[in-house]
Amino acid sequence: MASVWGELKRRSVVKVAVAYAIVAWLLIQIIVSVEGPLNLPDWIDTFVIVLLAVGFVVSLISAWAYELTPDGVKQAKLLPGSVTSMVGQLAEFDPDQPIQLRGTLTKIELINSHSWFHIDVVTENGAIEAWAIEAGTPNTLFRKGINKNTLPLGIEIIVDGYRAKNGTTTASGRDITFSDGRQLYLEGSAPPAPE
Repeated sequence: MASVWGELKRRSVVKVAVAYAIVAWLLIQIIVSVEGPLNLPDWIDTFVIVLLAVGFVVSLISAWAYELTPDGVKQAKLLPGSVTSMVGQLAEFDPDQPIQLRGTLTKIELINSHSWFHIDVVTENGAIEAWAIEAGTPNTLFRKGINKNTLPLGIEIIVDGYRAKNGTTTASGRDITFSDGRQLYLEGSAPPAPE
């Protein structure tokens, strides 16, 4: 539940809801105040309230989907591990498409609800592909002794996991093998490592 609240705050949905409620309350007060002196029809109160209620829903959906940036209105970014990215996570990766990647660790994101390891993989034709590997929660990895200090950027690792169904350079990591042969089970949404 905390991650839902955090995502609502990150996307400014909470700010929009509070601001809209305040403005709507003020508009209702103004309509009620001027209804009599302006001889407005009795149904105007109901009309304004229904209109404001519909506008409230539209504003919340817009706040969820879009961000106001210095460059204008942009579609909200989906963070790995965010509530939206958690929906259907098991459906995102295909257990029938196992993949093994050897690459250089370039970035670690220890964010709830899933961590992400980013690696650069050299393809057969010599091009470099940037891959994002989904792993377990930061707490799970911390208990195994994995953090940004114990996994230095620039090391070479081998990742076994399952490719994303959409064909992007994203995978759910099952385990990591280090250059010294040690293995770490990532506890992501991939099936468990074989015993």
